[in-house]
Amino acid sequence: MNNYKNNKNNKNNKNNKNKLYYNSPSNIIFLDFETTGLQIDTLKVIEVAFNSLFIGDKGYCDLIKINECIPPFITQITNITDDMLNNNGKDEKTVVYNIYNYITNIHNIIGFINPLYFIAHNGERFDFKILINLLNKYDFHINKKWIFMDTIQLSRKLNDYNGHSMAKLCEKYNINNYDAHRAMGDVLTLMDIYVLLSNDICRKNNYNIYTDRCNVINRIIKTLDFPEYLINFLNS
Repeated sequence: MNNYKNNKNNKNNKNNKNKLYYNSPSNIIFLDFETTGLQIDTLKVIEVAFNSLFIGDKGYCDLIKINECIPPFITQITNITDDMLNNNGKDEKTVVYNIYNYITNIHNIIGFINPLYFIAHNGERFDFKILINLLNKYDFHINKKWIFMDTIQLSRKLNDYNGHSMAKLCEKYNINNYDAHRAMGDVLTLMDIYVLLSNDICRKNNYNIYTDRCNVINRIIKTLDFPEYLINFLNS
């Protein structure tokens, strides 16, 4: 992977990573898309972000040019403007190639025989569908070792809080999403949510075999086989 750098804490949510993240390559990729709407068949993707739990990975983020104006309510939510896309956006095909290369680089590092996990909030209804549609559009192969996991489903399964939106989980875990509704801001926030939510799942199921005294985070969460535990948790 060629996007590694050392980062400090997540104080301003500007592509920085804190002590919750891993010192070795991770088999988990977090993703988020900002779009012109919510209808999968008609929306246009205007921003993408991908990142892994590896503390040295700065991830991948880009704006995408589109051949139409951004609806005003989307600009109001995301602060992404037509001028930003026209001046800084890349064509969709280039971005999708970059996404695929980013994913493939990570999978190569952990080994193609091993599963690679993709995590998004409300991903089953939105982000995962968009990712698959984009890759299929440009004839990229969807690897059978890719496994998709939705944090909103994990939160609902845990069911110990009144609300499962990203905003509600930020409230629960005292996380500040300084760049909400921008793709990388939401990805970095989701990474914090994932680790803390996983820790709660472990505690509830007495799977608390070793804790990090500084962050009270289960070290088992940082192993490559831990996501399979979450899959089993969802299916239990």
